[in-house]
Amino acid sequence: MLRHAPHRIRAGLAVWAGVLACGTVAAQSTEWFMHAGGISHHFQPTQAPGHAWQDQHAGLGLERRSEAFGDSRGDWRLSAAGGVLQDSRAFWGGYGGMAWLHEWRRSGLADLGLGVGAYGFYRSVSWSGRMALVPALLPMASLQFPAAAMGLDLVYVPRVPARHETMPAVLHLQLDFRLD
Repeated sequence: MLRHAPHRIRAGLAVWAGVLACGTVAAQSTEWFMHAGGISHHFQPTQAPGHAWQDQHAGLGLERRSEAFGDSRGDWRLSAAGGVLQDSRAFWGGYGGMAWLHEWRRSGLADLGLGVGAYGFYRSVSWSGRMALVPALLPMASLQFPAAAMGLDLVYVPRVPARHETMPAVLHLQLDFRLD
């Protein structure tokens, strides 16, 4: 499993670099965040005998958030992110993409954002470790705590049919920290 990590890390960093290069937009403000792995919930067990989905995902990522524009009801945010992460089969892979969220400010304590992300995941597509680039358009929610410089991002991955084993629907929760 770990003998493939350097290749997976290089692939993840390449995806991340491409995403950040595409993420340059005219913005009122820009912030940087670090992603710290995540946890997930798989809605069905694996169909492969002797295997179980991994729900804890070690990883590290970087995100650039840009406020696109704002009004009295909230702000629109564009973000570009990328990094490396252990997937649900415990193989190392990479991710990169962009998200567009509408944020509502709640009395300075928390910001709630809802939107959609377009991502590419370099991840395992079999229990033998075969890797592939998997594109996805995913609904997202973000709960940020500005005073604590941290937040939670929730992503829903729908059920994905596959030739050998269907990937179940997954909720993925990730912790992020603002870099000042």
